[in-house]
Amino acid sequence: MELSIEVTGIQLRQIQDLRRKVPVPVGGALDIRVDLVSKTGRFADADGRISVAARQLKVGDSKNPASIGGMPMTIDEVVIAEMAWEIDVKKGVGAVEKFTVASNDFDAKVEGTISFADPFSRSRLDLYLTFKFLEGYAKKSPTAAMVVSALPEMSSGRLAASGWS
Repeated sequence: MELSIEVTGIQLRQIQDLRRKVPVPVGGALDIRVDLVSKTGRFADADGRISVAARQLKVGDSKNPASIGGMPMTIDEVVIAEMAWEIDVKKGVGAVEKFTVASNDFDAKVEGTISFADPFSRSRLDLYLTFKFLEGYAKKSPTAAMVVSALPEMSSGRLAASGWS
C-alpha cells in the first residue's frame, strides 16, 4: 500500500461535524499531507509522515455563548496565526515529532503517539495536550480575564466531567 494525500485550504467553519462537537466557533484554514507506505497493506505496519499546518485559526467570537464546564459564556476570539504539526510514522506508530504555535493569545504543546490499526477506525490516539493563555489574551476583556483565572479550577474538575480533558 502506498497512500499519498495532500489537501490544502480546508475551511474549518465549513465542517459540520466540527461545529457540532466543538462548543465554540472555530475558523481558519488547514492543510494536511499524508505519505504512508506499508508492504503488508496494513495501516498497523505503515511507515511515513503526516504533516498538518493551519493558518489564521480562530476559536471563539465573543458573541455566541458556549457551555464551558456547564456554564454558558462567550469566549473572546483566540487567534493562532500559524500552527504546524509533524508526525513520524514507523511500524504503524506515529510519534509527534514537532508541534509549534505562533500566537499572541495562546501557546500549546502536544506530545504522544497515534497507533494505527486495521480497520483504520480502530486506531488509537495517545496524545497529551498542554496549553496556556498568554497575557495578551487576558487583556482582551473582563470575560477573557475571568476565563484565564478560572481555567485551573475548571480543568481540575468540571471540564473533565463534561467530556473535555
